[in-house]
Amino acid sequence: MSQNKDTRYEHLYTEMVTYALTLHEKNKKRIKAGTISLLVLPVVLAVIRWLTDSDKLVFLLIWVLCMFMIAAYLIGVAYLDESIQKKLQELTGTEEDFDGLIDEREAFAERFGGTVSALRQKRRNALAHAGILPAEPEGELPVTEQTEADLSEDVTEEGGRS
Repeated sequence: MSQNKDTRYEHLYTEMVTYALTLHEKNKKRIKAGTISLLVLPVVLAVIRWLTDSDKLVFLLIWVLCMFMIAAYLIGVAYLDESIQKKLQELTGTEEDFDGLIDEREAFAERFGGTVSALRQKRRNALAHAGILPAEPEGELPVTEQTEADLSEDVTEEGGRS
């Protein structure tokens, strides 16, 4: 009897985790669609307004209301995903390893880092060809972060406040 209950609980647990993971994947797609709609909506409304030569105020109001609705949708999806994760952690007593709803900064840099650096190099070459920018950057110093202690030492050395 105890063996049967254990297998039933294991089956229930695997179904719960499977449901949570599939819902999480769907929420990632929902977030991506909502973000794309945030980017596309202003362009679509601007094109419609330009083609119809309508009142600017009406389109501005429609745009603002749509942005608020999309933002509320995105917040709702994120809240639903987080509440499912917390409830699953509460029921199981373990912390499930879910990835984020949006790409992390490292994943974004990994995916687009080479593209961005290639575009920067193309822009630099085009500007150099036009005579606006030297071909090779001369004497660029690396940007370093200074701590508060370093900054206060610099100020006291210059005879400023201490």
